[in-house]
Amino acid sequence: MPVALQSVSRGLPTGFGRRSLRTLRAGVRVVRPREGIYERTGDDAVLRVCLSFVPYMPAPARLGLPIGLWLLEWCPLLFGFGPRRFSSLDEVDAAAYLARLLHSRPPLSTTVVGLRALMLIAFYERPEVLDGLGVEWQKRADELTQRRGRLLEMPRQLANPRNAAGGGGR
Repeated sequence: MPVALQSVSRGLPTGFGRRSLRTLRAGVRVVRPREGIYERTGDDAVLRVCLSFVPYMPAPARLGLPIGLWLLEWCPLLFGFGPRRFSSLDEVDAAAYLARLLHSRPPLSTTVVGLRALMLIAFYERPEVLDGLGVEWQKRADELTQRRGRLLEMPRQLANPRNAAGGGGR
């Protein structure tokens, strides 16, 4: 099911519209891993998670996102890919374009770095990817909760060895 902008628009910056969503979708298509265990995750699922991260981004990154996506969309002409938009490039050309932008000057290079980070965080957040990687998050969460409970029951001096040395830390 394609991501509808109305369903995820809460918390998105002003200026984030259908065109920004189209550019972000094209970026996900190019950036996310696809072979082996990664084939099960769809682009729309990763896109949905990307959009859910946006309201929690630092203000400059969140407010600059539509501008960065606009630059990403319209700069292929300047980098030798003809009069085409990023979202209309095939996967090979789009990957080459992102590689060129990555080695260009800011703000284009920082836009690509930020978008790649956002997309890969969203990708590796997916439960099916974590399962494929053998990460047992529930087991780890239970273990950490039990450890935290044991620490809360200990006297303060035993829970943190720095406290026993006197002075309480630093």
